Amino acid sequence: MKWLSAGLTFVNVTTICGCLEGIAAHGLNKTVAASSAIAGFVAALIAYWGTSDSSEDEVEEVAVDGVTPVPAPVSVEGQTPQRDSIFDQARRRYKSIWLWAVIAVFAMFAFRSFCNVYFIDGNEYKIQNPNNLGDLSLHVTYIKTFASGVAMWPENPIYVFSKLRYPAGIDLFNAILLCLDISVVRGLVLVGLGASAALCYALFRWGGAFTIAGFLFNGGIVGWQWFRNYEWKDFQSSNYIAWKSLALTMLVTQRGLSPTLAGFSLAAGGGTWALGSWVQSRPGSEPHRQRLTVLGMVLAAAAVAAAPSVLVASVPVWTVAVAWGFGCFGMGLVISSTSVLLLQLSAPEEAGANSAALQISDGLSNVLLLAAGGAAFAALGGGGVAHAATTADGSSHPAAFAAVFLPMAAVALAGAWVATRLHERPA
Repeated sequence: MKWLSAGLTFVNVTTICGCLEGIAAHGLNKTVAASSAIAGFVAALIAYWGTSDSSEDEVEEVAVDGVTPVPAPVSVEGQTPQRDSIFDQARRRYKSIWLWAVIAVFAMFAFRSFCNVYFIDGNEYKIQNPNNLGDLSLHVTYIKTFASGVAMWPENPIYVFSKLRYPAGIDLFNAILLCLDISVVRGLVLVGLGASAALCYALFRWGGAFTIAGFLFNGGIVGWQWFRNYEWKDFQSSNYIAWKSLALTMLVTQRGLSPTLAGFSLAAGGGTWALGSWVQSRPGSEPHRQRLTVLGMVLAAAAVAAAPSVLVASVPVWTVAVAWGFGCFGMGLVISSTSVLLLQLSAPEEAGANSAALQISDGLSNVLLLAAGGAAFAALGGGGVAHAATTADGSSHPAAFAAVFLPMAAVALAGAWVATRLHERPA
């Protein structure tokens, strides 16, 4: 854990020092960046020497693997056969062929994801995954804004008349690298690969090789199409991968709308989601938070159930736009209220564990439901319409959409029932 602790400390201290010194100097410059990096390096050395990787840690690691060591008196040489055996067992953890196999696959994932995350192809700038186009352009804008020497804390470069409120810590770190003459592209690659290495090791220390494999393959094997033709391709030029909004795809392929018109039909959901979030945050809503959560889940369930109604030709297309707006309003009520209620109803000593359990439940349910819904969608012919979403060729697979929306509506309705139980236990 020494290298992991040192690396994280370097990034954290460099970023914090860069922020504080940038505020004092009214902006980043090479001097501020260099002094911040030096401070981060010194802190990393302290963290490295201060992080314990002693025999107690090794004993704990082996015990986690099912071996409970028996304390024994320490001999003159400082080691005993029992303790030597413990060290041997701990070292054998790193000799597993399966561990190095998943590490190799993880390395493929990391190099594929970050070495081409943002690259130049002829006269064009490209990114590997077009679904990250909005996110990556946002982060590049923040990086260049910080590195330009703008007075800290800056105005938002995206929205006028507002301060930057985005959690842009890693962008500030990349801006410090840019001030040190490390280009944006190289900085993104270095940070991405370093973070991948840290994540891989943290996953291993948490749950072993199986946890690394679970992280890699929880979305299936679509990202490993390299094994089909041994060609490294960005996702823009592939014809076998598609990430689509099912509601958008349904309107385009089943009702013949253009992608633009279909997108506008669903755009109101963003506004109603924000409205729902604003409503639940009002002080007058606090006594009714549990009821608002139930209402939000009911609205979400009704919206998801109503969405496939447009598969019937006689149903107006605007029906799904209205339903989507109400459903997003419900989600705005639910998302923040769930976290607030969890903290309110948890004992102080249980709040952290309960919050972590909520996050794990959220991630696990996303993986399971997406996998189940995707499998049902593909099995009923949905894969054939995924790429038709930009052509509106009239591909008709209504059962594929219904098989996703209706079960998910049932899940949301079950969530509404669970929300009725969000109250304190009787004494």
